[in-house]
Amino acid sequence: MRVLIIEDEPRLAENVARTLRETAGYAVDVAADGQEGLFLAESNAYDAVLLDLMLPKLDGMQVLRRIRESGQHTPVLVLTARDDKESIVALLNAGADDYLTKPFDLGELLEHLYDYNWEKFSNVIEVYISGLRRKLDHGSEQPLIRTLRGQGYVLQG
Repeated sequence: MRVLIIEDEPRLAENVARTLRETAGYAVDVAADGQEGLFLAESNAYDAVLLDLMLPKLDGMQVLRRIRESGQHTPVLVLTARDDKESIVALLNAGADDYLTKPFDLGELLEHLYDYNWEKFSNVIEVYISGLRRKLDHGSEQPLIRTLRGQGYVLQG
């Protein structure tokens, strides 16, 4: 997984980058301002972007809007000190996929990124269930595997 971190606080950016590289084995690029971050986001393919809001040269909200205006659907996780509802709604309306309020736990950040990575493979279960149905239901009038919408699958006897 390739991640872009756009964060102007050097210590935080380096801690996050090191954790992603060493713990998860991700490829990580770091930009220290909004202008550089937008350039990297538009020039490279990333699996996720971690975006601070208060950035020099170009603020995070502008970076987010321009990423979305360019047609990119890369998941953007905003790192923010703001936690009021109005700010969060504005972020989500601007195209953020999610947010984490600072200070945050690196484990929580990893969970968010694992979720983004899993979405790529989200039909894995459906593919296996389909294969099982073909094998189990061959020549049978009643299907053995039943889908419960919003819950999962039930094996009937």
